[in-house]
Amino acid sequence: MVWILVDGRLSGLLLLLLLLGLMLFYMDRAKKGKLETVRKLAPIEALEEAVGRAIELGKPVLTTYSFEDSFSAPNMVGLESVRYVSKQAAAKGGKVLVGVGAARTLPIAVENYRLGCVEGGAPELFDDRNVYFFTQQQWAYSSGVIGLMNRERPAACTFIGPFLVEGIHLGIASRRIGTISIGGNTSYSMGAFMFVTMDYLLLGEEMFAASAYMSGDPILISNITVEDIIKWVLGIVILVGTVVALIGTNYIGQLLGV
Repeated sequence: MVWILVDGRLSGLLLLLLLLGLMLFYMDRAKKGKLETVRKLAPIEALEEAVGRAIELGKPVLTTYSFEDSFSAPNMVGLESVRYVSKQAAAKGGKVLVGVGAARTLPIAVENYRLGCVEGGAPELFDDRNVYFFTQQQWAYSSGVIGLMNRERPAACTFIGPFLVEGIHLGIASRRIGTISIGGNTSYSMGAFMFVTMDYLLLGEEMFAASAYMSGDPILISNITVEDIIKWVLGIVILVGTVVALIGTNYIGQLLGV
């Protein structure tokens, strides 16, 4: 039994069982309509205000989510932001411009744009001519988006997705035309540059919390809740382990197989 504890196999199994148990519990609560509360992030609040400001000025809202040709988690968050922005704009009678850089995600972007207009109560505002397909090539895509910004002069722009260095140029371009820009990136290295060029930024895990909030999906909200609980559990274990180690024993470390 001792070797199981030293190798950390039992502790890993217990953590896995705890994770599964919590997920099943909160998913069951969600199915019964007992949703957990997701705190609204400052960039999301700013996004809603920026959309309203654009509508008041009679200008469009631009949303794009990178040129990446994949269905990675950050890209899916970006696609969800297309639906959310379209919903916010449609509810106020505004126009949305959607910039797309990859062929595989184009149909999803178009459908999310349409769904957003329907959910916003104005399906007649959907116009596929407002979806601009550029290219999967990084700099051609960013040049296309910047050109669209200079022509249409949107009053609000969202750049939520797996952006690389082109995100910096998009942020600078938004500064030049005086628009409110809201970005999002899971990469801390690239996100740091977007942070200094944009007005608001979803960084790291905030992207996934924002996705759960924007979609309102009970499963995603349940997953966010479980992740937060596990973080608290691990934080307490680390704190207790540190205190015990200072006392002069490494029992917690042995228990976890460290």
